Amino acid sequence: MQEACNKEFQQLNNEWTQWVGQYGRWSTGKYFHRRDGSSTLYLYLYHPSLYDDITQWLGDHGLDAPEPEDTIWAAFLIEEGSRVPTLTINEV
Repeated sequence: MQEACNKEFQQLNNEWTQWVGQYGRWSTGKYFHRRDGSSTLYLYLYHPSLYDDITQWLGDHGLDAPEPEDTIWAAFLIEEGSRVPTLTINEV
């Protein structure tokens, strides 16, 4: 399961880098926050201040988004022996 988690977050990180280069951090962050639970968890884990800012913005605009803790990966990561994948975060 750890290998699948690592692969998922590496893929999300690759998408993040590509999207930020095209659309910027704020737009990419809003997209990731609302797309699905795994993307929201990625934002929460690897870009926490941006996650907080976008969560506030969404609330101010009456919009909702998936909760990062409502994912299979969040459930897995709280298990003993699991670890948050180590990624190289490229901010374009």
